[in-house]
Amino acid sequence: MKYLVHMVSRLPHGLESESEVARDLWAREKARAHELKEQGVWADITHPVGRDGWSCIFDVASNNELNQVIHSLPLFPYLDIDVVPLR
Repeated sequence: MKYLVHMVSRLPHGLESESEVARDLWAREKARAHELKEQGVWADITHPVGRDGWSCIFDVASNNELNQVIHSLPLFPYLDIDVVPLR
């Protein structure tokens, strides 16, 4: 099943985007996204015009699998996420 997932990162106050911790977090996120793309799970990503964040298409077998994938993202604790199932 395919899902449209809109994600916006909300790093906590004091964790500047240029800090060593933030750079490491973003590098791990990029690596995980690449793994998921290679597996065919993260089917597409785009930056929507006029909005913060990313709109992504995930192709997984179930709601549970999508939940596991989203929780595996290093940025997960700092993401606002909206999910729309697609047919």
